[in-house]
Amino acid sequence: EGGGARRPIMFAYNGGPGSSSFWLHMGVLGPRRIVVQDPGFTPAAPYQVVNNDYSLLDLADLVMIDPVGTGLSVPAGKAEFKDFWGVDQDARSISLFIRQFLIDQGRMNSPKFLLGESYGTFRNAVVMNRLLNNGIALNGVIMVSAVFDLRTLVFPPNEDLPYLAHFPTYAATAWYHNKLASKPASLEAFLNDVRAFTEKEYAPALYRGDQLTDAERKQMAARLEQYSGIAAATWLKADLRMQGGEFYAELLRGEGQTVGRLDSRFKGPTADLLSQEADYDPQSAAISPAYITAFLDYFHGDLKVSKTANYAVTAGTRAGFKWDWSHAGNFRWGTS
Repeated sequence: EGGGARRPIMFAYNGGPGSSSFWLHMGVLGPRRIVVQDPGFTPAAPYQVVNNDYSLLDLADLVMIDPVGTGLSVPAGKAEFKDFWGVDQDARSISLFIRQFLIDQGRMNSPKFLLGESYGTFRNAVVMNRLLNNGIALNGVIMVSAVFDLRTLVFPPNEDLPYLAHFPTYAATAWYHNKLASKPASLEAFLNDVRAFTEKEYAPALYRGDQLTDAERKQMAARLEQYSGIAAATWLKADLRMQGGEFYAELLRGEGQTVGRLDSRFKGPTADLLSQEADYDPQSAAISPAYITAFLDYFHGDLKVSKTANYAVTAGTRAGFKWDWSHAGNFRWGTS
């Protein structure tokens, strides 16, 4: 709790969209944290919850926000869940909550920070703009697992950007899992080399498209194999473009393993060795039971929240959950 009106205050949330904030709460920010085997599968209960020496509570007051549809947050009055499930709808409700919280708690003149993870960084951009337009300037915004351009995640048709954005991560993953024919000693130096290759060789090759000669295409496939651990023949079949799910399924296919999406150090059994894309995320499978079970035990046990309260880990469990990705956009001077 607060240490005075001038003490910094941080509002934090996860992403999804549709995720509650318990991941950040119990993973890094709150006073207690859940212990998991990193980067392996955490065995079933009992789980261990310990004091979190990495919490930010010595520096700032912390407000964990569960957007409507997650946690215990539900619509009131005549409102419906769908009124809150969208880029602008979500940002409006979050910014209104922050403003009202600051007023109610006498913290309007405190140093103010936002912390968002994944889609939460996307949310940060819209929320901070809404707050500023209402006269509330933030002292800082913290982006965890930042995503500002959704093209880098969803691999839309006729768009080369996500392939370029992902390739250094493919290379780092291959380095970690010892899938490079000649593994450099330094990951940092290796990734500097990979980024230079991506910018100066891979990007121009993708831009040229069908103007590449057969010889140039084979040469580029060989270079991609060198950095990714994926055979040149596979790169040729993929037209030199491999989506994230395809890479996660392909890298350790020979071992019958799939690598993680959110954290590619993790790996787990592949259910279908003929699958083109990964069927699941081993990282999520490895830690989710520990986080969900240990949090609910802490929530209802240590924090004494009513056991009749149903905490929604994700809005995806709500009937009719669908996100409205439309956005009104921002005003620009000189435009009508």
